[in-house]
Amino acid sequence: YADYKHFPDVGGPTITEMGRDAVAILRGDECNARGSEYMDFHSRTDEFLDPWKNRYRVVLDSAPYDGRVDIPGHGSGLKFSAVSWSTGPDGESGTADDVCSWKDR
Repeated sequence: YADYKHFPDVGGPTITEMGRDAVAILRGDECNARGSEYMDFHSRTDEFLDPWKNRYRVVLDSAPYDGRVDIPGHGSGLKFSAVSWSTGPDGESGTADDVCSWKDR
C-alpha cells in the first residue's frame, strides 16, 4: 500500500489464498514494478502455508479504499485495511478453530 497507494490484486475479488500470485508479489518476482521484496520465504515456494499445511487467507481493502473489509463467515465492515487468517486444523474458514489477525486470543 505504501508503495502504490493501493493494495495489489492478488488473484481474487475479495478473498485470496496465499498462493502463487500473492507469493510472487511479496517476494518481488512479478506484478511489482519496483521489484521490492516484502517478504523473504527462504526457499522457492508458490504457497504460504500455516502449521496445518493450509494456505493462509488474506483480505485487502479495495476500492473505494475506505479501510474496511468484508469476510464471509467472519463479519462485514471490519475496520482494517488488511486481515489474514489461518483456517486452523480443520481447514475450513469460518469455524471456531480459525486463527484470525483481527481477534484477540
